[in-house]
Amino acid sequence: MPVPSHRVQDVYALLAKPPASNRHEPAPASGPEDGWTEPLVRRMFKESGDSMQRMLRSLAEADGDEVSTNEIAAALDLPKGASSVAGMAGAIGRRVNSRYGMDGLPWETRWRHIDPKDESKGTETLFSLPKWICKIIREL
Repeated sequence: MPVPSHRVQDVYALLAKPPASNRHEPAPASGPEDGWTEPLVRRMFKESGDSMQRMLRSLAEADGDEVSTNEIAAALDLPKGASSVAGMAGAIGRRVNSRYGMDGLPWETRWRHIDPKDESKGTETLFSLPKWICKIIREL
C-alpha cells in the first residue's frame, strides 16, 4: 500500500509496536527497565540475527545517547537505509512480545523532523538504550 512520504516514519513506528493481543508468556518479574532483566537482554541479543545484533551494538556504543535510524543505516551500510532499520525494529518488536512476553522494546523511541525549518523533509526515528543495557551488550 502506498504511504505518503511524510507519514512513512509514523507507519514504521506502528509496525515496531508489538501486537497487544499476541502474548504467550507472562512478563518476567520486574527488572531495572520495564521488566527487562540482564538474562532477557542477553537472550534477545543472542537470538537476534546478524543485522539486528549489529544495530544493537551500534546503539550500545552510543552509551545511552540517541541514534537516528539514518545514522544506524549509514553505520551498517543498509541498502534500503532507514527503512531497513524500521523493518528490523518492527520484527524485533513482534518477537519481544510473542517470544519474551514483554510489552515494549528495551529502548526509548522518539521522532524528530529531519530539518526543523522544513517539515516537508520528513521525520526520523531516534533510539536510545538505557546505559545498563548498553553495558551488557558491549560485553557480549
